[in-house]
Amino acid sequence: ENKRSDLAQKVAHHSVTLGDGLGYDILSFNLDGNKKFIEVKTTKGINKTEFFITPTELRRSEHETEFYLYRVYNFCEETNNGDLYIKKGSLSSSFDLIPNEYKAKVMNKEK
Repeated sequence: ENKRSDLAQKVAHHSVTLGDGLGYDILSFNLDGNKKFIEVKTTKGINKTEFFITPTELRRSEHETEFYLYRVYNFCEETNNGDLYIKKGSLSSSFDLIPNEYKAKVMNKEK
């Protein structure tokens, strides 16, 4: 669309090819060639439906100037279609983040 097939060919779905622990799903590029880190979150519910963010995704959003959350909502599996909004920057500046779990470590009770 922007006549940058050189950049389009570099776009990679890293969560599939490299694994799901990078803090983003897709490596893309801006028209100037700078990396663009895209995390995609999809729900069947409305745009205000809560969704999960991992600590790694949160850290990535705070360290990358070109971090984008692509939020797909009203997703319909039958048509593989939904609505979209995009947020740029730190996830903590766009969403109320609620702690959801704890890591448990066995207590050392030796005397």
